[in-house]
Amino acid sequence: MVEVLWLRWVLTVPFVATGVHCLARCWVEGVRRRALRGPTAWLVEVTHLAMSAAMIAMAWVGVGWDRTGVQAALFLLLGGGFAARAALGPATPGTRTELGHEVVMAAAMTWMLLRMADHAGHHGPHESHAGGGGWESTGLPDALTVVLLVLLAGAAAVWALRLVAALRVPQGRALLGRAGVVGSHLLMSAGMAAATVTLL
Repeated sequence: MVEVLWLRWVLTVPFVATGVHCLARCWVEGVRRRALRGPTAWLVEVTHLAMSAAMIAMAWVGVGWDRTGVQAALFLLLGGGFAARAALGPATPGTRTELGHEVVMAAAMTWMLLRMADHAGHHGPHESHAGGGGWESTGLPDALTVVLLVLLAGAAAVWALRLVAALRVPQGRALLGRAGVVGSHLLMSAGMAAATVTLL
């Protein structure tokens, strides 16, 4: 759980927006218009919805209720699926980039869930920091967190550029079209990057 109230809201707003957008896309584009082509398109929307819900839950209640690590295992599985699709599936370079972004976000979700569960399992304020023994004292967890933070921040920058490009084209400005999808990816990346900072 994020202790600072204003930071909880800062993290909550973008994930509420992305969650609502994913629900709208699933209903309007998927069910009514049947415009979501193939299982990968559906999986991306459902994964983003699950990520949005999980991030909001982490910000407000933490991960103490999920003692078996089901969430972390789910996102790890999803990340592996997206990685396999990018590596083996018939995809364009642009599609592979987007699938790579899904892999990074799934990895970040898995890592955040594991780290928050690890912190919740320590009762002393400094047991999980350097000098407390174990792999924490090697600095490896913080290094992995920084790597994910850099990747998420880079992804947010790429999506910001794509959003500008989408808004320049009249047919690309639809909220449930290209601009909306790119904007949702941007919010997701930026929100997850901000959440990752809280692990340092």
